[in-house]
Amino acid sequence: MSVQKFRWTLLLLIAFSLLTIPAVAQDGDLVGIRFMTDETDPVSIEADNYIVETFQEAYPTVRMIPEYVTSGNMYEKAILLASTGMAPDLLYGTLGQAIDFQALGLIEPLDDVAAQIGDLDPQLVEQYTIDGNLYSIPAQTGSFLYYYRSDLAEQAGITEPPTDWMEWLALLAALDGVAPEGTAAFTHISGGSRNAQIIFFQHLWNNGGFVFNPDGTSAFDTTYRVESIEVLNFMKELSQYAPEGFLGKGDIEAGLDYINGSAASILFSTRLFSQIYAANPDLLDDTVAIIPPPAPGHDPILFAGPNVWMVFKQDDPRRVQAAKDYIVHFMTGDRYARFLNAVPMHLLPTRTNFLTETPEYLDNPITSHFQSTLTQIIGGLGTSRYVFNEYGPPIATAGAAWGSSAMVNNVEQFLAGNITAEEAIDNIAAEFNALATGS
Repeated sequence: MSVQKFRWTLLLLIAFSLLTIPAVAQDGDLVGIRFMTDETDPVSIEADNYIVETFQEAYPTVRMIPEYVTSGNMYEKAILLASTGMAPDLLYGTLGQAIDFQALGLIEPLDDVAAQIGDLDPQLVEQYTIDGNLYSIPAQTGSFLYYYRSDLAEQAGITEPPTDWMEWLALLAALDGVAPEGTAAFTHISGGSRNAQIIFFQHLWNNGGFVFNPDGTSAFDTTYRVESIEVLNFMKELSQYAPEGFLGKGDIEAGLDYINGSAASILFSTRLFSQIYAANPDLLDDTVAIIPPPAPGHDPILFAGPNVWMVFKQDDPRRVQAAKDYIVHFMTGDRYARFLNAVPMHLLPTRTNFLTETPEYLDNPITSHFQSTLTQIIGGLGTSRYVFNEYGPPIATAGAAWGSSAMVNNVEQFLAGNITAEEAIDNIAAEFNALATGS
């Protein structure tokens, strides 16, 4: 089936599904608010139910109507709904979606909501501001960290976390010397996951480089070509400590390598905390997690990839106001703690005063166990970057590159020894620039 035919088939299926969407009744003073989210796991739905229930108690004339959809078709579905005058009132999505929806004139500015919340991280607010207004509220963020076995590190005589690339490589060499048979010193996700490209982005930022230019064209193959090649060579050095067959492993497989003891360290998302707790909780006591250290002479940059709330424009101003009130309710008090602890340490707060104002958030055994790491991450939001907004204002064309497989495929080919670092950089740039220009 051709790509065009597939897209039309998908759109027709989505259009058919619109027939099953519940009506948003506006009966007298009663206001119906429909929100769309892709957080479909049971613990997240349970948290949503609690937040909806407490909101409706506080706002008895509002009825919240949740709609759980897959992330793969949420964007197209929201666009189709808006084109038929049935746009959702609220959408929990990504910054890339917010950039597109704002350009299409579909969503409301939310500066007043940010002011009511009061303590959103100022750099995140700056990064998410488009044409002078904030059109999305960062609800949570996730990051990538280095994790390593502290028991094995101590056995090798290392008691302090590494502070740069060279110290990290020294740690891997030490782990390699003491790890039991069948345990590799290091692993990370490779092919089979779009998240694998985050590893390149993270290391490039930590080597003083940028992925894009402000106009959305690639910078890693031109201005920061030397830094990019250094990153690939550093990644190849890391891969020397990885288990056989690590190329091609996605998020689940690579995470399991650390959880089940097949690897003594890993570069992985903050979701790993919850996965360790669920599958091998004793490992938490022997795990250290740190913000990835930079190349010598550079400052650490934290990858931060938040999900955001957006409010769609409606003819009835009551619906817009109720949607805004819901975001404030969601982002404050024990409701926000309940939401974040649905997947502890993967869903991280974007409010700077949250830890001190909401101590019940730390009642969770995972967040309490890694409170120092959590504090370090929140403190690092001031120097965080996301691929959509490396320079501050969002870069619209970055979304197309983010969605491609060029980075993952070519880095994997380089690590396998099939192409050179220069060839990998040029191949990735060619596809990124074609996507950025639409050519």
